[in-house]
Amino acid sequence: MPPIPNPTNGHHPGDEAGLADTLMALLSDAERSLQTDRDGARWSIVRARSLLETKWRHPPERARSAPPAPAKGGLPPRTMRRVEDYIEENLGNPVPIVDLAELCRLSVRHFTLAFTQSFGQPPHGYIVRRRIERANQLMVRTEEPLSQIALDCGLADQSHLTKWFRRLLGVTPSAWRKTQLA
Repeated sequence: MPPIPNPTNGHHPGDEAGLADTLMALLSDAERSLQTDRDGARWSIVRARSLLETKWRHPPERARSAPPAPAKGGLPPRTMRRVEDYIEENLGNPVPIVDLAELCRLSVRHFTLAFTQSFGQPPHGYIVRRRIERANQLMVRTEEPLSQIALDCGLADQSHLTKWFRRLLGVTPSAWRKTQLA
């Protein structure tokens, strides 16, 4: 199975076609592997659900009522790219929100609100997700122990990696790695 698709790869955040392509790929992978690799199928379904929850966080009762007001605020596209680049370059290190806010010349509160508006999740959640995605890439491409991969991705230790991995993907890193290398 391929590394976690990122709905913004080659697309701007909010690009419905990019998200639809990613979801279709995940669901197709799940369908193909359902009979032979149930863990892989489950992983694809969990990831698709996670992407949908990130994109549409509205509870069902709100979705049935009046449509939400048009999005206001957020970060300008150029600033979004600068923040994304900074996070990617520093995934192996601490990424304090205050540093990101300073990069954008905003207060921490205003930055957090604008970031959440632009990326569909708070900065910490976004950074953790990117770290787990990077860990996935390293688990498939290298034979490094999980403890070293955790450190390389800016996580405190293997336990921290396992906690977030299980929370985001519903499976432990070692189980996921075994299915990928089988």
